[in-house]
Amino acid sequence: MKVMKMVVPTAALAALAGTGATLAAAGIECLYVLDCGRNLGVDQTLASKQRIAAVLEENKAQLWINHDKAESAQLRYAPGYYE
Repeated sequence: MKVMKMVVPTAALAALAGTGATLAAAGIECLYVLDCGRNLGVDQTLASKQRIAAVLEENKAQLWINHDKAESAQLRYAPGYYE
């Protein structure tokens, strides 16, 4: 795996040989809840959302948040892996 760049402090874009570009994010759900305790304000929240959308589009990347039980159940965990 090659980490291509950090998108926001809690998200990294990685190029996976078999899976493709993947944006793995932690805490990103707060960008969609303006009263979240980690939120730094409406302007910065909107700018972060726009940045993430642009990175996903530019890189044709998947967004992995992994805070959804149904989504998480479909992912591979050790000893499985993604290429």
